[in-house]
Amino acid sequence: MNNNVSNQEIQLNVSIEEANVLLEALGEMPFKKVFGLVGKIQQQASSQINPQTPQVNGKEEVKPQNHMAVHE
Repeated sequence: MNNNVSNQEIQLNVSIEEANVLLEALGEMPFKKVFGLVGKIQQQASSQINPQTPQVNGKEEVKPQNHMAVHE
């Protein structure tokens, strides 16, 4: 990410379909530049779609996925 941009977080509201389009577009970029963002999108989407995800040590248990799409 650009170092000139503030680390202030914003909230974006997109549909599952739109999130998948974003993830597909990010998938076209070099992995080392976008892997953190892809993970963050997947984690936030998962916690909203499946709010009862098992917790391990107070943190959401994240299971590895073979693809980047957000599940319904």
